[in-house]
Amino acid sequence: MLNEGAKIENLANGKYSVAIFHDENGNNKFDSILGIPLENFGFSNNPTIYLGPPSFEETSFFLNEKEKKKIEIFLK
Repeated sequence: MLNEGAKIENLANGKYSVAIFHDENGNNKFDSILGIPLENFGFSNNPTIYLGPPSFEETSFFLNEKEKKKIEIFLK
């Protein structure tokens, strides 16, 4: 289990989505074979993944510039 964090500041009011991946082999790309991920990944709101990536609507959230928000993303 990875337990890392990132702090992003000074975002304008708006609707955002976060996608992350763990570059396990350090080659600076998200590896897959025939569209099947070979490395761990995750999205904000932790949607169920079927065929292909989730939509922006499934992963998005609203943020106002004075708000602090903690987002937990579970890698799959």
